[in-house]
Amino acid sequence: MLTKTFELKADAERWARKIEREMDTGEWRDTRQADGMTVKELIGRYQAEVTPTKKGADREVFRLRVLLRAKLAGLAVSRVRSADVAEFRNLRTKDGASANTVRNDLNTLSAVFEWARSDLSFTVENPVRAVKKPSPGRGRERRLQGGEEQTLLDACSPGMRALVIVALETGMRLGELCVIERQHVDLKRRVARLLDSKNGAARDVPLSSAAVAAIQALPSALRGPVFGIASRSATAMFSRTCKRVGIAGLRFHDLRHEAMSRLAERGDFNVLELAAISGHKSLSMLKRYTHIEAEKLAKKLG
Repeated sequence: MLTKTFELKADAERWARKIEREMDTGEWRDTRQADGMTVKELIGRYQAEVTPTKKGADREVFRLRVLLRAKLAGLAVSRVRSADVAEFRNLRTKDGASANTVRNDLNTLSAVFEWARSDLSFTVENPVRAVKKPSPGRGRERRLQGGEEQTLLDACSPGMRALVIVALETGMRLGELCVIERQHVDLKRRVARLLDSKNGAARDVPLSSAAVAAIQALPSALRGPVFGIASRSATAMFSRTCKRVGIAGLRFHDLRHEAMSRLAERGDFNVLELAAISGHKSLSMLKRYTHIEAEKLAKKLG
């Protein structure tokens, strides 16, 4: 039963007639659930029930914290409009957040609203849908320069050194490297079985002789993580090492770009083979590496 308090009887009658008309035409929406919960409360519930089930839970928690500090977090879920979301986007950009960071923030907010609609049966629109997101821009193309590779390796601890070498030899993501188990690495066949990749599909990663040597140099064990370093710790260690030796603007993920660029430059692998090594599901993602083959392709054409 719908109820609402008015000072004047005429106002109450007009409201009742309006609701009846909307019900008759199918335009009426029951927003009582969304009226009674703030965005902050909704995000809290989402973080407790949904976020822990995701692979990127740590990163999502950080983005949810940003949203919890936003002005729109104090609004009722039913009261959030696209203008509120656009204001949040503009403030994040003004504060210096990158285009990709703002896009991720908006995508997370959108996921919260979609979850409220599908799992909680909230009768609300997703206000993020109507908001233009910043252009993702070009992907990072930071390459190792001069003697940076040797300088970096010389400064790394043994475990971190092996991690960096295998990253450069295989193009694996940091999160993938850190979950590889000893029992899933066959050094004789030079293959590492990756059970949990970013795209959710298991794959066999070929290991170069340099990658095999780096793994063999680590303390031997039959089970457990190969490198024994959590991804968050590895990120912090890598950043500190680069800062200590004066290597600016280099992130661990740049090693993946470096690895794939080197493989493409060799000219020994076609696009499908590169995708098999890197784990890219979309071949279009490899265009940034294979464009360097244009000159060789021209020679093949005659």
